[in-house]
Amino acid sequence: MQDVEGVRRDVRVANLSLLNTPWYIKQLKNTAPYGSKKVALDLEDNEIDKIGPSRWEPRTMRLPVPQIVFAQAGVTDTNITNKGSISWLMNNTTSYGNIKVVRVQDIVALNIIQAAKWERPVYYAVTCSDDSRIGLEDYLQMEGMAFRLVPKKRDKPAYYINEDLMRQQLFNEPEGYSKTYQPGFKFTGLNDSTIFLDENHQRLSQNYRNSFLRLAIFYLDQNKKDKAVEVLDEMEKKLPRKNIEMRYELLYDISNLYYSANAIEQYNSIISELEPIMVSRLESNPRDFQQQYNPYVVLRDIYENREDYNKLVDLFTRLENEIPGDANIQGIISRYTALAKSKQEADSTKN
Repeated sequence: MQDVEGVRRDVRVANLSLLNTPWYIKQLKNTAPYGSKKVALDLEDNEIDKIGPSRWEPRTMRLPVPQIVFAQAGVTDTNITNKGSISWLMNNTTSYGNIKVVRVQDIVALNIIQAAKWERPVYYAVTCSDDSRIGLEDYLQMEGMAFRLVPKKRDKPAYYINEDLMRQQLFNEPEGYSKTYQPGFKFTGLNDSTIFLDENHQRLSQNYRNSFLRLAIFYLDQNKKDKAVEVLDEMEKKLPRKNIEMRYELLYDISNLYYSANAIEQYNSIISELEPIMVSRLESNPRDFQQQYNPYVVLRDIYENREDYNKLVDLFTRLENEIPGDANIQGIISRYTALAKSKQEADSTKN
């Protein structure tokens, strides 16, 4: 896109796999294609030629932060700003036997971040593996399909996102095409059932779903249920599951998000697809009870949410047949049997 169409030629892309090769590191450092800035590196060319994996014991790293950068990021806590830096634990990313090691790409990525000195923004693509982020997760804020390195540490274990930018990226679809920055993703054709999407398109589209899901979870964490539902509905509109396959694990997770947001109509729509899938899996393998998303767990949640206690009794009776004599399972069956009886009596009283 940069070479052929001239899109965002001011951005320098560092391919993490190629960062393990000296020629590519020197190319980033010494060239300025289309007038873009060179990638700042505190390494001489002769050092780059000799670079290789290095022994590495996990250690706390510190990155200086100018006060103006703290201010721009909205960091006002003097306990943080007075330190004049951020810190994080950087673990080894691989090992050779008992020897802990960091890869060349980790050394160079760290050097790029240090040499940038907050004068040029640094981003990681959302598709980068966790270990490639060298322990910086608490300082990586999601802005769409990329995480931006910021000097403000996330204060909760939940997803760390820039809400305003995320909404712009996911909800705005700008007219036409631009070679400069313009917020808003184009989902052209993804909701058109007449367009064939091969395995790669199906797989890569899940990354966009992940952005919607992170924003929805962010809203649920803030108890903004209406906004969470709005995001999930927009995801289904732009990336409909009838066109872009959704595995049962993701169906289950999304159904739970809708249920948590009190969107029962959307929840029921999803479980009407999910329940027969899980019943079929249970029929084909009744001993599938160890995986995280096993049929017993998924069906239990479905039946509990709609208070279908008779089906819960049947479900756990089947599990007891596979694990006979288990006192915990027998206790669960007794509890659901009592709940089924109470519900039946209550329904009879109403009638």
